[in-house]
Order: sequence, then C-alpha cells, then structure tokens
Amino acid sequence: MEYLVPEHQGLAKDGLDKLRQKLPSADEDVLKKVKEEETLFPYLFEIAQHFTRTDLPTALIIWEYILEKAMSKQQKFAITNQIFQIQIATGPWKVAFETAKKLYEDTALEYSSDNLRGLAARENGVAPLLFEAALNLGTIHRLLKELNEAEKLYRRAWNIATFVIDFDRESLAKVHLAICLLDRGELRQAIDTYFRPLMVSKATMKPRTRALYLQYYGNACRSAADWGRAKEYLREALGLVKEMKDVGLVSSCCGDLGNVFRSEGRYKDAEQLFSKHYEYALSRGDIHGLAVACNNIGYLKFYNPNEFNDSVVYQFIAYSLAEQVGDFARMGMAFNKIGKLYTTLGYNDFAVKMFRFAIDRAHRADNVAREGMAWGNLGTVYRALGRFEDAINCHVKYRDNAERRMDIGGVAIMQHQLAMDYILLGKLPEAGSSVLDAFQTLERIRAQVGEEDKSKLSNFEKNQAEAYNLLQVLLVAQGKFKEALVLADASRGRALAEIVRKRLSGCSDTTSREETVTLDEEFITKSFNNLVEVSHKLSTTLVFYSVVKEFDQSGAYFTWVYTWVLGPSGSLHFKKTRLQHGLETKVEVNDEYIVSLRRSLGQQSQKEEVGKILRSCGEQKRVSREAKIHFATLKGEDVLNSLEGFEHEFATGWRNLRIPLKVKDQRIQEHIMVPKEAPKIKEERTSNDSIVSPDSWPVDRLNAEKPTTNKTEPCNVVSPESYEVSSIENALSSGHSKQSNVTKHSVAFDEDDAVSGKSPLVAECQEEDPQDNSKKQSEMEKDKSSFATSEESIQHPLIDSVVSHPCAYLKSDIAKSKISIASKPSGNRIDEEAMTTGPGGSGAPTPGLEHDLTIKLSGEESNSSLQGNNKIEEENSDQFPVKVGGDVSVGTLSGPLNDVVTEVLGADSKVQNNEPQNNPEPDPWIPLLSQLHEILIEPIIHFLPRKEETRRVTFIPQDFLLKVPFAALQSDSRSHYFMEDFIISTSPAVQFLNLACASRETIQQTTAPQELTLLAVGNPIMPFEELPQLPSAEREVRMIKETINSPMSEILIGFQAQKVVVMEAMPKYKILHFATHAIIDDIDSHGDFSMKGLIVLAKSDLECNGILTAEEVMGMELNADLVVLSCCETGLGKVTGDGILGLSRAFLAAGASCVIVTLWKIDDGPASELMMSFYREYKASRDAAVSLQRSMKILQSKEDTRSPQHWAAFSIVGATGLK
Repeated sequence: MEYLVPEHQGLAKDGLDKLRQKLPSADEDVLKKVKEEETLFPYLFEIAQHFTRTDLPTALIIWEYILEKAMSKQQKFAITNQIFQIQIATGPWKVAFETAKKLYEDTALEYSSDNLRGLAARENGVAPLLFEAALNLGTIHRLLKELNEAEKLYRRAWNIATFVIDFDRESLAKVHLAICLLDRGELRQAIDTYFRPLMVSKATMKPRTRALYLQYYGNACRSAADWGRAKEYLREALGLVKEMKDVGLVSSCCGDLGNVFRSEGRYKDAEQLFSKHYEYALSRGDIHGLAVACNNIGYLKFYNPNEFNDSVVYQFIAYSLAEQVGDFARMGMAFNKIGKLYTTLGYNDFAVKMFRFAIDRAHRADNVAREGMAWGNLGTVYRALGRFEDAINCHVKYRDNAERRMDIGGVAIMQHQLAMDYILLGKLPEAGSSVLDAFQTLERIRAQVGEEDKSKLSNFEKNQAEAYNLLQVLLVAQGKFKEALVLADASRGRALAEIVRKRLSGCSDTTSREETVTLDEEFITKSFNNLVEVSHKLSTTLVFYSVVKEFDQSGAYFTWVYTWVLGPSGSLHFKKTRLQHGLETKVEVNDEYIVSLRRSLGQQSQKEEVGKILRSCGEQKRVSREAKIHFATLKGEDVLNSLEGFEHEFATGWRNLRIPLKVKDQRIQEHIMVPKEAPKIKEERTSNDSIVSPDSWPVDRLNAEKPTTNKTEPCNVVSPESYEVSSIENALSSGHSKQSNVTKHSVAFDEDDAVSGKSPLVAECQEEDPQDNSKKQSEMEKDKSSFATSEESIQHPLIDSVVSHPCAYLKSDIAKSKISIASKPSGNRIDEEAMTTGPGGSGAPTPGLEHDLTIKLSGEESNSSLQGNNKIEEENSDQFPVKVGGDVSVGTLSGPLNDVVTEVLGADSKVQNNEPQNNPEPDPWIPLLSQLHEILIEPIIHFLPRKEETRRVTFIPQDFLLKVPFAALQSDSRSHYFMEDFIISTSPAVQFLNLACASRETIQQTTAPQELTLLAVGNPIMPFEELPQLPSAEREVRMIKETINSPMSEILIGFQAQKVVVMEAMPKYKILHFATHAIIDDIDSHGDFSMKGLIVLAKSDLECNGILTAEEVMGMELNADLVVLSCCETGLGKVTGDGILGLSRAFLAAGASCVIVTLWKIDDGPASELMMSFYREYKASRDAAVSLQRSMKILQSKEDTRSPQHWAAFSIVGATGLK
C-alpha cells in the first residue's frame, strides 16, 4: 500500500475490500448433503464437475472428499489432477506445487515399476498419466518462473509421447515448450520453432490440444503485432472451448481476444470481453483469473483520462490477488502499469520506484520482454525529469530488445519515443530519422490488422495518428510542403477507399492491392500528380486542412491548422494558423467550439425523446446488422452471442465494483455561456441528441496582454532550393492574451503489446511578459488580428516553371501565456503507454502575429541570405521582429519545429473590422462563424478561384473541422457568406474522389446516358407508437417526385416504406431521398468504432423492427449518384482519420457518389423549401454542389429565411460535378 500515492491508498483498499466480499466461499452445506445422501461415485463426479464450472471453493472440498473414496490409480490420478487445476486457479501456488510434485513422483515410480515388469510401452497404461503429471509439474514450475525446470519436464513429456507414438500428446508438449519461450519473452523463437511448424498438423489435433495451440499462437501473434492472425486463431479457439463447455478456457480466451482489440484501439469491444472474463472469474472464485481480468480492465481504463483512478484501483486489486496466489511476475506487471499511470500523472518519484521493482521482478522471472518494457517505461520517466540522455539509453535498450525478439510493436513505440527525446534535445535530424522509422514500422503493422473495417479505423487512431502528426510537423519545418501534403492526404479515408476499391475491382483481398505509404521521391511524385489530376477532372480547387500539434524543446505544444490549397493547374499554396484565439471571443477553436456553434444554430427540438424512444424500443444491440457485405466485419456482440449457455451461470458483473472516484481536472478552461432561445417549431425530423437549451457558445475569459518589445536579426537558411524573401506589409500584433497548450509527452510500455501516444492538459501556469512598451502597444491596438499564421505558395511544375522560396524566420515572445503542463494520455495511442515529456516551459510557437509569404518554384539558384547579420540566434535567446524605418526585419520562430518561412503582414493587410451593429444583441453564431472564417478562409482567400474561374472548392477537413458549416462562414458581420462566392463540397479524402471519378468513367463506357431516377422515402408508419408521424415529410417527397417528373421515379410513404421494400429498391435508383426520423450518436464513445446511424422505416413484418442501420447500408451495392438525408443531424458521428463514422460514410462505402447531410436540427418549413429549390436546380444541372449553392442563395435572399439557421445545415460529402 505504501507504494501508492496517499490519495489512492484509501480508494484501492476500499475497492479490494468490496471485491473480496463478492468472492464465493466453500459451501460446507453442499458437502454435508453429499455425505448424508451417500451419493454413488459416478454422480459424485458429476456434482464435482458442475461446481468446478461454477464454484471453485466448493468444488475443491468435494473433490477432496471424492479422493478419499477413490479405489483405482486412474481414479486417484484424475481426481488429484482436478484438485491441482483448482489450486492453480485459487492458490496458493506453493500448495499446487506440492500436489503436482507428489502426483508426478508417484506416477513416475509406478511407470518405472511397470517397465521393470516388462510391459510394452503401448500396453503401459501409466504412460499417459505420467505425461499429464509431467505437464502439470512443468506448468507450476513455469508459473513460478522456474523456467529451466519447466523446460526439462516438458521435454520429458514430449519423449513419453514420442515413445508411445502419440502424435496429439507430442503436439501438446511442443505447445507447452512454446509457451515457456513466450514466458521468457523469446517471441521469434517460439513462433519459428514451434507454432508455425505445428500448423500443418492442426487438423489432426484433438479439440483441447487444438484449442490450446490456437489460443497461445494467437497470443504470440498479438505480441508480434500480427493482429489479423491473432483474431482468427483466438476466435477459433473460443469456438472450440465453448463446444467443450470448459468455462476456464472460455474465460481466458475472452480476455486474450480482448487484449487484441485493446492493442488495435477497439476499446469498447475489449471492454465487453474483459467484462465476461471478470464475470466468469469472480463468479467461480477463480482468484488468478480475476487477477488477470483486473489487470486487463485496469489497463483499459488507463486509456481513458476520466478513469485514471479506477485504473489504479484495478491494478492494485490485480497486485493483491497475484500476491495471494503467489504470482510474483504478475505483481511486477501491476507495478509496471501503475508506474505508467503515475508517469502520466506526474508522480515521477513513485513511478521510478515502481519501474525499478518491475525490472527486478522481470529479471528474476527471466522474462527479457517485460524487462525491456520496464526499461522503456523508466526512460519515459527520465525524459519527464529532463534526463534526456538517460531516456535515450533506456529507449534504445528496449528498441534493440524488441527488434531481436520480433516485437515490431515495441520497436515502433521506441522509434516514436526516441523521436520525442531528440526533439527535446534539439536534435531535429535524429528526430526526423526516428519518426520516419516509426512511420514505416507502423505501416507494416497496419498491413497485419486484417480485413475488418473497425480494426483499420481504430488502429490508425490509436497507433498511427501521432506519427503522422509528428512527421507532418517535421516536414513543414524543413519546408517540404508538398511531401507534407502527400502524407496528410495518404492518412485520410484509407479504410473507406479500400472498401470502394474492392467494390470496383470485385477483389475480395484489398490488402494486397493497397499501395504502402512511403516518402520516397517516386511515391511523392506519383501521389501529388494524382491529386492534381483529381482537381483537374473535377474542375475544383482542393483545400486540405490538418490539425496538428507543434512541440518545442520544453515539451510545450500549440495546436495549429495546416492548410494546403491545390488548384487544377497544379499550383500549391501552404498556410499555417494557430487555433488558440479569436478576434472578439478569445476562444480556442476545438470540438467544443463547433458543438456550441451547432447548438446556437440548431432549432429547439420538440421531439428530443426520439433517440430515447429508439433505444428503448429497438436498441442498436438488438437490431439485426447482418448484411451481404464484401468486407469482413466483427461486432463485439457477435463474440458475446457465441457464449450463450454460459451467461446464466454468472450473475456478477465487474461494473458492480465501480467506486465513485474523484478525477483530477484535465483541462483548465473557462467559458461564458451566452444563451439565445431558439424559435419553436411545429414539426421536425429529430435525432437522438439531447437538446441544450438555451443555446450557448463559449467565451474564454483571458487576461489582457501587456505590450511587447521586439528585436530582430536576419538569417541564412540552408535549403536544397533557393529562397527569396520580400516584405509585403508591416508587422502587426494584437493586444489579446496568448494561450498555449503544453504537454509532458510521456509514453510507458507494457508486457502486452505495442503502441501509445497523446497527452491532454492537466495543469496550468502563467508566464509573465518579458517587456512592456506603451508606444508599441498603441501601434498594436490598431490591429484586429490575433492569429499567428504563415503561408507558402508553390507552383506545381507541370510545365517548365521557375522556383523560388522565401527564406526568413520569425520569433516572438509570448505575453501572458497560459501554459498547461501535461502528463495524461489522450485518445490517440500507439501502445499501452502514456507519454510524458520533460518539464514545461516557454518557447512555444509565435502567438499574436500573422505571417504571410509567397513561394514560387524556380529552377534557378539564388542567394538566400538577407542583408545584415546572418547568424541564427541560439534557441533560448530572445529575438523579436521590430519596425526599422518602416520596414520589418525577420528572425526565427521560437521552438525547433517552427522554422517556417514567413513574411509579416502589416497594418495595410486585409483584417476584419468590427463595425457597429444595429442589433445590440447579435445572434450568438455571428462571432463564431466570423472567427472560423478568420482562421480557415482569410489566410487562403487570395489562392481560391477568382471570379473569372470556376469557383468550385472542395474541402478535405480533419478532426473537428469535419463538422464546420463552410457555407455559412462569413468574412464580417454584414452577413456575406462564403457560399455566395463559391460552390462548396467536402470529402473525407481525395482518394475517394479519385475512385468516384474512376467509377463514373467505367459507367459511361458501359452504359448510355440515363434520365434521372428517384426513390423518395417519407413519413413511414413509425415502428413504435412513441415516434410521431411526419406529414410534411410526405408532402415533401410528393413534391420532389413532381419536380423530377420522371417515369422512373418512385415514392414510398406510410406502409409502403417498409424496410425490406426500401432495401430492395435502393440499388435501382440514381437518387435516394429520405425524409424521416434518424438517429446518430454524436457522443464520441471511447474506443467505439462501430457505425452508429439509424434511419426509421416501417416494419416489414412482426419480427422486423423497421430500423435501417448504417452497417446494413454499408453492406449494400448502390448505384446512386446522389443520396439526400433530409433528417436532422445526419452529418454527425464519431470523428476519425477516415472521416465521420455515420450514415454519410455508410452510403459512400455502399457506392454512392455523394451524400447531402445536415449538421444540426432543422426547421421543417425552410428545409422543405430548400429541398424543392434544390431538386429544380439539380434536374437542370445534374450537379449537387451547384444546385445546393443556388437553393441556399434563394433562402438567404428572403427575409424570413435569411439566417444561416435555415439553410447552412445542409452539407455535401463526396464527389459532385462528375461528367
């Protein structure tokens, strides 16, 4: 207990006490009844076996009673073997060792006696018993980490099996030898020597031998980050032990499969399986199994910052139960995991002690894998303490250890952590090399996750996203903007693109067809040319956004948005903008900001109970999700359903252990909620989102900034290409307070598998302004801009072009910076470790300045130096831009990753002027939309198509930017919206646009032009009485059919809109329109990558619930050019690197070219009016983006629908304007 911090000691003790109260004890009444009834011997066996499945303490006393009555040596052996197995589960292991030792010695003596009497080997009935006794004694030696003795006994068992010519037992002995190697951490040797060669004889193994072989081979594959094979083998093993009704093995297989899901980042699926493992172990009184389950659950909770205290409690329980049975190796594992958590929380001294303990226990157990992982964790603590050289040594030790053992997950972890070590040491070349190595290793791991869509999505979020982020930052810092763009695009929508590619090719194996992402010149050139080709084919300007974190040597980070603008001609421009502040509101732009914006724009719902009704009447768990699909899927409930027949025996759930725990505040953030009551509506197509009323938007209360005094020195930059700098305008800076996010980026390592990453904020401190200058303050107050931005433009050399790059570095102080010191992990992880970097401090990227530079590619060399002193100042020196005779000189950005070429805009630059408002209380969304325009549009407005060009823009957003209503972004308070000038669409990735173009070209080659065909579904008979009917939706679909006026059109309303009928009709039409209730969970369920989306239809029969799920849609074969989801909030869902997981992705994966969705709750009247206008335009143009722009303009021109509330909710996702 003393090794826990004081605040956890009471919680841990209470948790352990509550658990012990739930554990079963031996029921003496059962034994008394058995004795009184003088039960016959065969029935005694049945009774004992029943309690072995359900109550181990009671089973033990029954088996001991039966042993007294046993007559034959076979009976005594079988009973003693059962007693030994129970002692392994309940402990203490010293008692189990004595039981196994006596059984082995007695059996060996009898075996020798039989041989002396001349009995032939095959006639010797004791040989199988000696084989079993040798395995038992070897197993207890292995559990006690006496591995040399264990190997000797396993080899003797192998010799006995060979001697009696028993191939099944011979295979079983080899499996145990492989397990012994795994316990040493010798992964490669176990796979190459035993597991892989045994695969050829798998079919001849008996069910129990085959189940054990598959279970442990699956575990080995998980450790090798071969998660596709691991899942395959463990599922097969789970099916076998279920048939055998072996509850102990069912329990352990659930835990092992859950570990694979955890490694992939599928935390929700892992949680379900871990809960089953826990329930089985707790109900049976399986102390060791319960220790393993608590270890797994505690580790899973480590990935959720809101459950850190729970994680400590479960790990303490695991430690205590392991101590009870005598599993000292698992005690070390628990210390290792608590140490990682304490590293994350900043309890570094406690963490060091725990890792030292874990290293000692792993060394005593002769487990090189766990010892290496503990060294890696210790390196993370050293980095948090600023001992960077020690951190590097520890991380190199684990990297080399993992590489030798074929633990590629461990290798990836160390490569990533070494990159962070080098960044904090200011060694950028070494950091770049390490992160590139990590990136390539993680690509190898991705190729092994299998065909499941959820696995690909979760693996990227947990294991790859952090490396992609860091590599983009390093490339931008080196001026490699094209390479960074290719990398950003390659990370988007990969799983979706694979599904679509597979449908187009008819190939079932997408992995073999997918091109591995690299950064070699050939891949970069080919990929960039593909981007240009798509832009040219669609006559659209592509705008890419990446939300990234830039770290400095103190471990501080700022969140930036990188923006690339790629034109159809191949011109490329780059811009970076920090997200911390706005002009008026001073609010950090993040997911909460977008949620507040949507709520301020959305209508007040009178049907907010729809989601609750759908869940209570037809929960997604009970909705059939089976569909004829061409890609592999696995749902957590599929695994659990396979365990039917066991659940009734286990009533206790591990969630019952949950204790109210206090959690440290992870982020210090103040908001002012400004309410505005939304108008009431008579009818609405609602979703399940809870309505927050009154609507609100956040305003961060920040202190005003003191003015700063700046100084500059020019510099030289060494670059493969020459740069040329010209000062465009004067420097400008706002008087706003600057805010930064700082993290102690930490990662710890565990014996289980591979890969972890981010760190959210846990503390906050203030940094004082270094200087004060009232004259400078008066100049800065003239400027309204508060964003630090930098921008580059590159002409793509499709033809012979000239290249020139600006070369200037800018550095500025941070006034009144809010810096958060971090050590908690956030959602994206490479493995089971949380990351912590060194102590916090200043030196973050420049706030409060806007930088602008233009780069033109040139084949000519030029002198890149500026006039004056060319020496670059040391990283800790102060260097600020100042006005010198009306001009601006330029210095370096603070921090090693912010050396981006910039020009500083001055007072003449185009900035937002806050004009007086006629309305003293403007609508709350106005400043929010303007701030988004300031961040996302103004930095690139000069690079977007001009009036004489095709003004089509396709946004490729990332993260929370996927939910931005781009059409409504306005440059000022005079309500001039972005959609008035540009034709807008969005896409999860350019890869999807490319495939959509290829699909359309294939269709044009094989079919003649067709007239519009429409399937419109509206106001079905609701499957549940609680759901209101939507009569206006029925009118809407009728009017749409009249507008399209095609004989190939069909509407389904009322009883006609049955689920089966709708699904059969959907593949036949080019336009699909749905006007009904829908529900999408906008809550980011931790680690849940299932497709959360439902469309309400009429029941087809008594067994049908009338719910069309996103996963069912995803499994269909559609031919739709356009899908319109005229329901509320159909554009929402979980945000991933593959886009938003919801109905839009499901329809795109099913074959639709584009989908129109809504971002907030919509008023039925304006929505129907917009739809009518949209279809009139679409009939003429066959272009969804053009049609939506025109229909938005129509509503925006009318007084009663002028507000973006009424028209900006609609957004297009996918490819439009295909010819």
